[in-house]
Amino acid sequence: MKRYIVFLASFIISILPASAGEPGFEALPFLRLSRDPSAVTGGSAQVFASGAYSVFTNPALPFSSDKGVDAALSYARWGASGSNEIDFGGAYRLSERFSLSLGFSYGMNPAYDVYNKLGALTGTFTPSDMIAGLGAGFRVSDALTLGANVKYASSKLSDAYSYGAVAGDVFAAMEFSGLIVSAGVSTLGTPVESQKTGKYNLPSSAAFGLGYGTAAGEALELRAQVTADYYFSGALAAGAGVEAVIKDMVSLRFGYDYGGESVIPSHATAGIGLHFSGFRFDAKLLTGKDAGTSMLFGASYSF
Repeated sequence: MKRYIVFLASFIISILPASAGEPGFEALPFLRLSRDPSAVTGGSAQVFASGAYSVFTNPALPFSSDKGVDAALSYARWGASGSNEIDFGGAYRLSERFSLSLGFSYGMNPAYDVYNKLGALTGTFTPSDMIAGLGAGFRVSDALTLGANVKYASSKLSDAYSYGAVAGDVFAAMEFSGLIVSAGVSTLGTPVESQKTGKYNLPSSAAFGLGYGTAAGEALELRAQVTADYYFSGALAAGAGVEAVIKDMVSLRFGYDYGGESVIPSHATAGIGLHFSGFRFDAKLLTGKDAGTSMLFGASYSF
């Protein structure tokens, strides 16, 4: 186990950028939203999460199902921005050691009025955000998994103006005796350049996750997870959550995410999941002073 811990630390140090970004506004913040309605925290190094959504978070954990394919579809209503979002994710287990994942997200923000140069109303425009990504995971051994994602994200602010960037995630995860440890770098990418206001960094971070699961009798399994993200802008975010799985059919989840000065505000979460015969139905509520009240609903199938 010691050599795996040394490897994980060396791995993270080797992929960290040479210098942190400048504090201030960060571009494409929606890249950091948690789109998995079954996750108890919003950190990028989630360890108890659906493999179908791994392209949006931790690519080192796409082996969550014993089946060959995980596919999921979810809807989110984000309270702080008033936007609606549809997300699709999938993971394909090619072998015992290798898997591929993909994901697509499309968000519609509140519409605004458009006026011509004379001040006359000519219509409305609905800004939109989009993410499309691919990922891969490789199980080096029974204890160690490596993963990487690449995503293209864009934001369309008007008919005449939009911007985008390519971002990547690189993670490693270790599992032993019910304990899972994961670490990596999330949302690495080149700065987004604006013709009017200059360059802005992506909300990149070094991420860490720790989870532990244990059986509490024949009908109950308990899981606990903590995550932390150190953004290269200087912000620190952290989360903690617990989940109870009853008879492998019902899941109850509670958690809290501290956002600090990061792009994701602090919020509490509560969720429920139903699963049977390969199907999963999950719902999650997020609420916070600056985050507003958000709702996520999702359905997935493993086959």
